[in-house]
Amino acid sequence: MIQTINNWVNEEERKTLVDFILSNDEKNKKLGPDQLLSTSQPGELRSSTYMLKDSGRWKEFNFLSEPIVNKILAPKFFSLVGESYVTLWANIFRKGEYIAPHHHHKENKYTVSGNIFLSGPKDIGICFACGKRELEYGTLLYFPATTIHWVDENPYDEVRISMGFDVHFNKRKNVMKAAW
Repeated sequence: MIQTINNWVNEEERKTLVDFILSNDEKNKKLGPDQLLSTSQPGELRSSTYMLKDSGRWKEFNFLSEPIVNKILAPKFFSLVGESYVTLWANIFRKGEYIAPHHHHKENKYTVSGNIFLSGPKDIGICFACGKRELEYGTLLYFPATTIHWVDENPYDEVRISMGFDVHFNKRKNVMKAAW
């Protein structure tokens, strides 16, 4: 089941997150290449998604460890899902970039995945087998981690920025306990 929460982040919070993501773009690229193979160039390593499963950045960088992001999003996640382990990353889709169909977990019934849409073209949306969801700025979308989803190629010069996340209900990590 795919759930939507409109205005999960307000306009001021959204702008703060976008500014933070863009201002830290180069710093985060230096953490190492992404391992996601879905790009505009087959085999090219993308450098605009900062934290993906199975990449070196997964263990090195969680956006919730950044005070400005934590201050905005940690209370919201805690209110939504309670005590849990949340991994959070930023996605910047420049012209020609996309993510091919994928899921975050094959069988894990204790994990929920999602996306917070922050800026860029609204008509690209997020795609699922049941259809495309076009989102307004500040909208949170979440779904079982087994759900196949993707983002179509960005045909525009304007970048599309979102934050992806996984919520793990069966893990207890000190990082998230500190966040609450």
